[in-house]
Amino acid sequence: MNLRGIASALTLTAIAVSLTLTTVIFAPLPLMLLRRNGGRTSFVVGSVLASAALIWFATPMVVGAFLGAVILTFVLTESESQNLGYTSSVFVTLLVLVGFIAIALGYAIQHYGFDPVVFARNQLTLALTQLSLPTGVTIDKEALIKQLPSALVILIVFSIWVNSILVPKMEKLFGWEPICLDHTFMSVEFRSWKLPDSFVWLALLSAGGTFLGFQPEWAQWVCANLFNIVVMLYFFQGLAVVVDYFAVKRVSALWRMVAYIFIFSQLFLMVAFLGFADLWIGFRNRTKSDKSAVV
Repeated sequence: MNLRGIASALTLTAIAVSLTLTTVIFAPLPLMLLRRNGGRTSFVVGSVLASAALIWFATPMVVGAFLGAVILTFVLTESESQNLGYTSSVFVTLLVLVGFIAIALGYAIQHYGFDPVVFARNQLTLALTQLSLPTGVTIDKEALIKQLPSALVILIVFSIWVNSILVPKMEKLFGWEPICLDHTFMSVEFRSWKLPDSFVWLALLSAGGTFLGFQPEWAQWVCANLFNIVVMLYFFQGLAVVVDYFAVKRVSALWRMVAYIFIFSQLFLMVAFLGFADLWIGFRNRTKSDKSAVV
């Protein structure tokens, strides 16, 4: 089924606006559906109309979040259509979005006197007051604030990843075909994804700088932010190993769901280590050579 007409564009865009107000991570999902199935014109018209409405009725932060979702969707889908490759597409999208955030922050600081550090400290204090910590347990707020750059990058990359996974499933559910893109990412691209072998040196450097205490202090915090991003990337590689194993062994959807719940809630670091070890062990090659596997 093709999305046709402005009504369909407005409906998906309205859903994107609603998700921006609630769970901003998933805001790009309906926008991706619109771009892939409705075309570039429908995507631009819907995004412009929704942005205009938000500028009139919503706060600048909501407007910025929605524009970020629009930019993420546009750059990622255009890169996907040009067959740029998944890793390169994500990297280009991340660079463009970080640039947009930097420009938006600079504008807010210059014209509205916005202080991102004070804002982050206030929001973090508010969040911590709602937590019930065990007696004697304290959280270093300043340490968390210094790691906000990596938290932002992780949030963007996770949003790209989860929506890239969900969008073809939603299209299959609705019976839609992404006819408005010349190329789309296939499931096998996610299952076979891995970091370059040389990336291990950055992982070791960031780990050493984080836990061995580089001087000056700012260098240690740079390493800490890099380490957080490295752990996330190796988690995605480990997750690709797990997903590939499930696909090769034809594990049922129920057991996959149970496994994913445990992975995201309890086994994050273990899966990240699995991705790190994949450099030397090559789990997916071993799975494919296993005679008990059903390909």
